[in-house]
Amino acid sequence: MCNCIEIQEKRILDHLSESYPDREYDKQLNSWKGTGFKNKAITFGGHGGIFLYQEFSVNYTFTKTNGERSKEKKQTISLNPSFCIFCGQKLTQNT
Repeated sequence: MCNCIEIQEKRILDHLSESYPDREYDKQLNSWKGTGFKNKAITFGGHGGIFLYQEFSVNYTFTKTNGERSKEKKQTISLNPSFCIFCGQKLTQNT
């Protein structure tokens, strides 16, 4: 399991600190409280860990049982990668 997420978060903070020296950034990496990637998922099990995910939004309609079309619905699907988006290391095993 790689630690690319933490490395990239620190690199982003360092870049922002250099680019905007008049600002003070919260260096405590905790995306659940503020600083860090917001699209993290915690997984449990043999290959558990913290992974980044992508959200895919889609709008759809369907045919009701009476034959009418439904109002437009919205759905968001989370996509979890099998490989690290930064280094390409395999994150999970297909069993």
